Amino acid sequence: MHEGREITEQTKENETDGINPAFRIFRLFSFAPRSLFFLAFIACGIEGLRHLNLHHYLRDEPAAFIKSLDRDATTDGYLRELLYVEGVSPESLRRPAQTLRIALSTLPEGAVVVVVPRDEPKYNVMFMTVKYLSLPQHRVYYLPCDRPDRAGLPGDEKIAALLLYLIEPPPGMSGHWRVLPRMTLRTTSEAEAWKAYCSQ
Repeated sequence: MHEGREITEQTKENETDGINPAFRIFRLFSFAPRSLFFLAFIACGIEGLRHLNLHHYLRDEPAAFIKSLDRDATTDGYLRELLYVEGVSPESLRRPAQTLRIALSTLPEGAVVVVVPRDEPKYNVMFMTVKYLSLPQHRVYYLPCDRPDRAGLPGDEKIAALLLYLIEPPPGMSGHWRVLPRMTLRTTSEAEAWKAYCSQ
């Protein structure tokens, strides 16, 4: 009786041993395509990051990773790119978003008028960036010198300051504060103070 049971168990073991190698080969070959696809996916992703100039975040540099998590990382990038187009080296701008935010926070109560030379998309992007950094303390208006009607300033709007972008103050005029390269602040309560800069 016992001998019959031992023979049956031995037969099952032999059958199992005969199946295992084939099953293992099947699993190996079924796993290989998925592994190759996964590796190709990673390679394509790294190549995409390289084209977007983001591959430096993959380096083993804790400082670069921490810097990318900063709350002003995106806004700093906008400011650096916009000012780079105007001839300002990105390396010369250290935390530009924080610098601009602090400058705007020191202004008295009232609206900020961003005065730019012309109505162009890149100047509008700068205006939107300033508007974002001004919240919630100030209302911000966009005033291109060639289309001052775009500002839409209400007649009873209280003005706190002008932010001059790519506009140099007239010689001899005081009361200006250079916040960033190509960007100057002037506190004023005069609603039509911008005319002195657009008429140059």
